Amino acid sequence: MDRGRGGRDRIVAAAAAFTVLLFAGSLSACNEIGVPLRPAIYAHSLIVSDVVQFDTTVAGVNYFAGDTITDTVHFAWPPSKLPVKIWVQDTAGLRQDVDRAIVAWKNVLVYGEFGATVVGDSNVADIIVRGSTPLPLPGPRAVERMYAVPASCEGGTDVFISAPDHTKLWLPIRVYVIPKFPLDDPATRPCLARVTIHELGHALGLFQHSPDPNDIMYGFPAVDVPSDADVATILYLYHRTPGLRPALGADTLPPAPAPSP
Repeated sequence: MDRGRGGRDRIVAAAAAFTVLLFAGSLSACNEIGVPLRPAIYAHSLIVSDVVQFDTTVAGVNYFAGDTITDTVHFAWPPSKLPVKIWVQDTAGLRQDVDRAIVAWKNVLVYGEFGATVVGDSNVADIIVRGSTPLPLPGPRAVERMYAVPASCEGGTDVFISAPDHTKLWLPIRVYVIPKFPLDDPATRPCLARVTIHELGHALGLFQHSPDPNDIMYGFPAVDVPSDADVATILYLYHRTPGLRPALGADTLPPAPAPSP
């Protein structure tokens, strides 16, 4: 699982290249860049659609019953919410997998764009990670469940977007990582570790799957650490104009979906 210093050096190099690209883009250069400084990013935003249930006004915008509202949204944790608070169910070695996943993404976001701490009280958590089967999704309210389904385990992440305004991401985000086979099966624990990194990537704002099987955010993750394309994509996400803001369910109308246990 641990690629050691070499893996971290590769990630730091990719991050440095991304920074150089941002700097170079701000200059008036006469020479064309012959080769790309970083790999191409993949799609990471989420398309959400809702039918307005009743006439309402949110943040000065009027919405009328029957209208369909569709938006493309993106999310990155703002500095004011760091460190992100994560509660982890005590089962199947899940705490250790979450700890490793936090390190994996912190090694990608090397300039302090992300930090997290594991907390003992789920009531104060920004992200809840369980090793049990997800509960049914509540109602038709801008709720998205993202799945990863490798052979030996599976994972899911639920994100709840405020409707109909699509400006807030309701907390907590809920993550599920579930073994399909006994824990002593040689394929189970490596699968759980990979899927935990993958699902935490969703909770960090990578709301779509990569089309490349060499990326940790591929729908059937088979690699152990974020790839160069994963690095480029999340760095782009965390260095663009903020989109959704994280908010507690009681923050504003319309109400958030009822929380699951």
